[in-house]
Amino acid sequence: MTRAGESVESITVPQGDPEALEGSATQLRAVAGQLNESAARLAAMPSLLSNWAGPGSSQFALLSGQQAGTVQSSGTQVSMAALGVQDCASVLADSQRDARRAIEQAEQARREIDRARAEISDAEDDQSDARQRMDAATVARSAAEHAPLIGGTGLEAAAVAAAADAHRDAERDLHAAEARERRARTRLGEAEDDMRRARKNGRIAAEDAEASGTRLQLALGSLPAGALAMAGAPAAGQIAAQGGVPRPQVGDVPISEREPPEHWPGLLKSWYKVGRGEATAISGVLGLGRSAVEHPTEVPDALYGVGKHAVNDPLGTGKQLIGYDELAKGRYEDWFGGVGLAFLAGGGAARTTRLRGGGGRPDAGRAGGTTADDAARATNKAHLIEKAGEGAGLAGAPGGSTIGQLAAHLSHQEVRVLHSAQVRKELFKLEQRFGPNVAPYLAARALSRAVKNAPDDVAARLRELSNAP
Repeated sequence: MTRAGESVESITVPQGDPEALEGSATQLRAVAGQLNESAARLAAMPSLLSNWAGPGSSQFALLSGQQAGTVQSSGTQVSMAALGVQDCASVLADSQRDARRAIEQAEQARREIDRARAEISDAEDDQSDARQRMDAATVARSAAEHAPLIGGTGLEAAAVAAAADAHRDAERDLHAAEARERRARTRLGEAEDDMRRARKNGRIAAEDAEASGTRLQLALGSLPAGALAMAGAPAAGQIAAQGGVPRPQVGDVPISEREPPEHWPGLLKSWYKVGRGEATAISGVLGLGRSAVEHPTEVPDALYGVGKHAVNDPLGTGKQLIGYDELAKGRYEDWFGGVGLAFLAGGGAARTTRLRGGGGRPDAGRAGGTTADDAARATNKAHLIEKAGEGAGLAGAPGGSTIGQLAAHLSHQEVRVLHSAQVRKELFKLEQRFGPNVAPYLAARALSRAVKNAPDDVAARLRELSNAP
């Protein structure tokens, strides 16, 4: 049996342990029972002190009732969380079962595909052999028919008849091989359809498991403070692992955001920031050069975007060239390192990496420097932000075109897919609906969830996200 996390034919069994997750739900129900019992004892305390008629008795009864209500509410919250965890365990088990069934279907389809292709190959070989025999019979018949003209032996009629019989047998074998090929190609088409259905079912199972993980995180977030610290309660990390929720992946800190050690003296800190600015500029130049080498056909479009941006927004272009953002933020050392030294050295290329494309054209310089680091961090956090529902956090993503933000962190094939006409059309729709800051997250998600790196598959994923309510 395929284990959780294993992939076959592009179908992956979702991570997680449903049985252990059901055990955690049972533990949470036990914690809820403890809280309910404690609430009942608190509510009964005034009756146990019925002989107390002092001035503080009424206040004690009031506080006891309030505390009992609070504990009872906590017990109810834990009970609801336990139900949510139980439901997630059931959905995860179904998703894993569906994924394994899809893998079995895919393996059967693969066997049928291989068998059909082998039969097609055999049929084609038989057809080739039959055609050669037909050609040989035709030559033999022609030679026998012309033999009397050059002094035959009297056996020419028998030779003609034998050649005709051989030609007829070869033609019959040819038709039979062609029929076998047609039947094999029909089975091949049916097997390929079965493979596509199996992969679709596997993708649906993965989406169900992903949605279950989201609900599991919401259930854990609804637990009252201190509930998981009670005796017999499972750990939050343990529940998340059982539910297949991935651990957060911490990305590298961008060069532009790295800070010098606190114990360094002020002068060394200043020189560190100067070097930070220069390193950011160099990284931008290297990223721009790498993008130009890997995608030379996009250079004209990138230059067009730079020129259009300069014409449409000359003030913004000038600000980008002189590093106005650093000056406005008081990052004078970074400005000197990234702009001042570059101009003093006669190299303005570092500043051109700040120019953005426009009008839907590819981004000229968003593949390197600070933006590339930001895009890496944004891509790494996309899954976690989406799952946690932190919509407000998306506003901090770097601007510019979606392709420009992701290009430096994708494979050559994925970048080619993004640049295809149908995918760029869907990316444009995403940017129009969600804005340029949110689109990279959705594009990264579409690429990661696509069954194959093909434009039509990625475009279909992006279309689903665009049409989502």
